[in-house]
Amino acid sequence: MGAEGSNPVALRRAAAARWTQGEERLFLDGLAATLDSDEAARLSGRSRASAYARRRNDPDFARAWDRAIGTGYVELEAALLRDMLFGHDVEEITLDASGAVTGRKVKRGRDHRAALAMLDKWRDHMATTRDGGDAGPDTDSAVARVRAMLDEIRRKRADAGG
Repeated sequence: MGAEGSNPVALRRAAAARWTQGEERLFLDGLAATLDSDEAARLSGRSRASAYARRRNDPDFARAWDRAIGTGYVELEAALLRDMLFGHDVEEITLDASGAVTGRKVKRGRDHRAALAMLDKWRDHMATTRDGGDAGPDTDSAVARVRAMLDEIRRKRADAGG
């Protein structure tokens, strides 16, 4: 028997390092939905440290992690585009101590500059790391179309004084 076989601590660590398919799916789905590795680890029942160790030691998991982040950014970009094109209303209701409505205010739109800057930074990162042979939403033509749409939205907002 090897050194691991005689060491109960090493055996426990090796078992803890193994992830089930369910844990992996929960982590990757959570990562795509939140773009937050801490939250994804919590959702999967694993620790952040365990997730990063797995990323370092398992190239397939690292690629799946990168795809999940890419999916999350595509979803974020689509949500921002929808919001910028079609807008949204949020009603803020003020209540008194007894729960009676004392005021209503409708807020329209958000300032998306920080999110757009984050997406620009992500696109720049992807442009430098893209392997070029992968088809999908991060192909050069898809990226060019999205950038053109964003430029058009920015132009329209500037023309409208927003």
